[in-house]
Amino acid sequence: MKKDNTNIYMVVLFFVFWSIISTWYYVCPIKGFCKTADMPITQAVKVPIIAIEPEIKNQDSIINEQIDRTVINFEFDSNNKITNNEVLNYLAKLARQLESSSRSVSITGHTDSLGNESYNEKLGLGRANAIKNILIKNGLTSNMITTKSMGEREPVATNETNSGQLQNRRVELFY
Repeated sequence: MKKDNTNIYMVVLFFVFWSIISTWYYVCPIKGFCKTADMPITQAVKVPIIAIEPEIKNQDSIINEQIDRTVINFEFDSNNKITNNEVLNYLAKLARQLESSSRSVSITGHTDSLGNESYNEKLGLGRANAIKNILIKNGLTSNMITTKSMGEREPVATNETNSGQLQNRRVELFY
């Protein structure tokens, strides 16, 4: 007795047909690899997007309040030239809040990797002390403030770009 293989052929034929249609649908319209007569050329060609880093020009200190800390960014090779009114006002308000709650603050200075390690260590400490001095001028006592420097040891971004270097030139306040 001979078996009828018609059902098997129909299943295989259906599977092949379904595979061809679904592959065409995925590769052509979704991936954009096929060009049809009614499809504009801009839909058929994928152009990579190149991100261009913005140039950073003489930007004043920047305040970034986070959940567990406040970060203040600094200009290149600066540690005591805090003239930004936003920063000064923020630190005055912070000093009042810390004084009224009797909380202490820990200040850590950071740098980018430009310059040698010992210089960056001193620069980071100078940044932390500059913030400390402003807080003291606004009513905190020095025993409520601890300072330290991490220098270039804890970057939060790459030091290969201007933007990354700016992010690494910072003071972090934990309170």
